[in-house]
Amino acid sequence: MKIGTRGSELALWQAHFTHDLLKQTTGIDAEIITIKTAGDRDLVTPLPEMSGKGFFTKEIEEALLDGRIDLAVHSLKDLQTQMPPGLEIGAVPARADRRDVLLIRPEAYERSKPLRLRQNVRVGTSSARRIAQLRFLRPDIEVESLRGNVPTRVRKLREGRYDAILVAAAGLDRLQLALDDLIAYRLPEQLIVPAPGQGALAVQVRTGDGKTRAHVEKMDQPTLRRNVALEREILSRLEGGCQLALGTAADETESGLRLTVFLGTDDPRRPRRIIVAGHEFDPVVGAAVNYLTGVAKPRSEQGPTSVWITREPQRAEEFRRLCDERRFTVSAISVFMAIEAGSTSEQNEVMKRLASYDWVFFTSQVTV
Repeated sequence: MKIGTRGSELALWQAHFTHDLLKQTTGIDAEIITIKTAGDRDLVTPLPEMSGKGFFTKEIEEALLDGRIDLAVHSLKDLQTQMPPGLEIGAVPARADRRDVLLIRPEAYERSKPLRLRQNVRVGTSSARRIAQLRFLRPDIEVESLRGNVPTRVRKLREGRYDAILVAAAGLDRLQLALDDLIAYRLPEQLIVPAPGQGALAVQVRTGDGKTRAHVEKMDQPTLRRNVALEREILSRLEGGCQLALGTAADETESGLRLTVFLGTDDPRRPRRIIVAGHEFDPVVGAAVNYLTGVAKPRSEQGPTSVWITREPQRAEEFRRLCDERRFTVSAISVFMAIEAGSTSEQNEVMKRLASYDWVFFTSQVTV
């Protein structure tokens, strides 16, 4: 059997992982064939500006269709939701951390700021999804185009072309790159919603090739496959590809399905975002799509709403701005006082304040 893959370090890691898993489950020792795609040849044009679809898959799929390879290994997020006639996904065998990571040069890092980036930094990415979420969370930063494989992107960051870059955690983890000179901030999914299928592998086979499919199915993870199918169904119904600023994250738990979706709009200050929970696939997808396309509005937009922000007003400026835009009544009353002590004079001021209290609670050993 022949396994088709792109030739990047990450793609080859994924192909060898699949090769080893195939051998472990079936005893088959396959051959790995590398194929260059349009996305590999054009490393300059930002992805949202590239025409067509299947930038990283088309040539591999053609090789699969004409029999030069027996199966193909892809990053699932690269695959179109509508398969070319004659092809199908035979297995979703694994998924790494699906979150995004901000790799930050130390001089651009500021923990107290949103995304832990100082003001007006340059962040590299070519993903429409990442760009939309970055501009929503931090309108002050400058987003610049970044293409290339993962080691190339990290090298460009080290060379000072960017202050930070936004990449997938899965690629960093799989390649085990040395990042000691950089700060890696794994972004919570509630902050930056990942791409549909991010971190997951897909094994593609020919429709009707029952022998290959029978071998490949032994690697499949059914729960994982259902989760990524839910994420990709949103992409399919919105008829989007790499140019769509869409993030989705689905989970299947004992209490049912949970789907988080982000969709960028023409106004970077007003993206659409929703969390849907339920027990059935179609109602969850339908509720999300209806909101994203403007058919339905969430409860918070159907009437007057008041919000209590439990932080000091100056520490909740961005959230308060969003509430004001939606005409929410806002009360900003902190239930605690936060003091960040830096210089000696600030530390002395802190000690004076502490002397006036009967009890002092520290939230971490680092603080102490």
